[in-house]
Amino acid sequence: MSLSFGLLGVVALITGQWVAGGLLLSSWVIAGLGSVAVCRGARHRLAIHGFTIAQHAWAQALWTPAVTALVLTNIAVSWTTRTIAWRGITYTMLSPQHVVVRRGPRVPAPPPQA
Repeated sequence: MSLSFGLLGVVALITGQWVAGGLLLSSWVIAGLGSVAVCRGARHRLAIHGFTIAQHAWAQALWTPAVTALVLTNIAVSWTTRTIAWRGITYTMLSPQHVVVRRGPRVPAPPPQA
């Protein structure tokens, strides 16, 4: 849900709909506050049983917007490129049936089969 609100909020801001964009992006703030509440509750509950954790609740509040922004960036990149680099091998998708595979300089070719 946060992803769709984030995407709609960014689109609204790009198109000049400032109020709608701000309201949609406020879901990130609400989700962050919920994460802080869960973190504090867990820390309190663990403290009752004698456990302590060195975790800061404010850091939990930043995860929701950070992860959503990362997902939105990955979606935008996937819409604009046809190339994937993975483990030193580059794949270029020309069509669903045609993929060009290029090996990087550090990846050895597989041994010939006998």
